[in-house]
Amino acid sequence: NDLSGLLTAVVYFLTNNEFKDLSIHKIDLKIRASEQVKYSYLEKVWLDKYDVFPGERIQVKVYTRNFRGQSVLQEVGLMAPPLPTGSEFYLIVADALAMQQIELAQYKTRGFMPRSLTHLLRVLSNLRKNNRIYFKIMAAKPGLFLKGEELPNLPPTMKMMFTSPRAAMSIPIELEKSTLGEYQYPVPYVFKGAAIIPIKIK
Repeated sequence: NDLSGLLTAVVYFLTNNEFKDLSIHKIDLKIRASEQVKYSYLEKVWLDKYDVFPGERIQVKVYTRNFRGQSVLQEVGLMAPPLPTGSEFYLIVADALAMQQIELAQYKTRGFMPRSLTHLLRVLSNLRKNNRIYFKIMAAKPGLFLKGEELPNLPPTMKMMFTSPRAAMSIPIELEKSTLGEYQYPVPYVFKGAAIIPIKIK
């Protein structure tokens, strides 16, 4: 199941890391079981506006259908990014797995490559959960994916510095789109689904 697979993956990454020999002496788990299957699938995402001013608040309504066939509404408020007039950005609403697949495509990589033990521990501590609705704001802004982390919306001079042969740290992956904001909303069920909504700046 998902829990055993996650535990196996975490143990594998820790005991097979290339930075330091680690041994695990004890694993404490807190598990809350339920006899009901608590799933909810994304039906639609509705915004109160699709043309916004920079910094304007957007009301987002996420409609899901649960395991009983009932429609459930979740509402969140997000701020439009400070982009130039006439530009466009995207709001991505997705579950943990779908968001990971979107990021792997964005970063043009097949998997996760930690740059240090500290980085590995931080990533494992912040693994996405299946009972969250994840929101990501993206726009066509150049960025870099370097040493396992995104460097979004870089100014041209900063981008040149990182891509210069003299930097010689690691080969950066150039990104056509940058992440301008990320949010998560906890829900009392396993959420599944994804949607990408284009929004224009007035």
